[in-house]
Amino acid sequence: HSPKVLNKNLSSKNDPLLFFAGQITGVEGYFESACIGMLVARFVEQSLLKKPLDMPPRASAMGSLMEAITDSSKEDFQPTNINFGLFPALTGRMPKDKKREMILERARLAFAEWQSTSVMPSQSPDGEIHSQYQ
Repeated sequence: HSPKVLNKNLSSKNDPLLFFAGQITGVEGYFESACIGMLVARFVEQSLLKKPLDMPPRASAMGSLMEAITDSSKEDFQPTNINFGLFPALTGRMPKDKKREMILERARLAFAEWQSTSVMPSQSPDGEIHSQYQ
């Protein structure tokens, strides 16, 4: 039951230096496991460098998946892959295909904005990678 044992950065609530990725976090599917692994790599680096947690936006697929596996208010947690039910709801009635199109567009825009403003801890604002671990 990952929401009860994982922090928002996918570290253990019992040991904040122990991070989890992949299916053990409550995601299903190769793609979802790989996405969570990439996020955990960011979170570990941010933690090691004492940088603030930079979560993907809730409206994005990664943000919605993260919310699904870390939302501790859910009583009956079930492992999941990415699906339209995880995204924040849209208001108003509309045909299902139009609704999905709008959710996807909102997700693309939110993720693109996050990528453009989010700097990896070892990346300078000019885009160059500078690793302190070399």
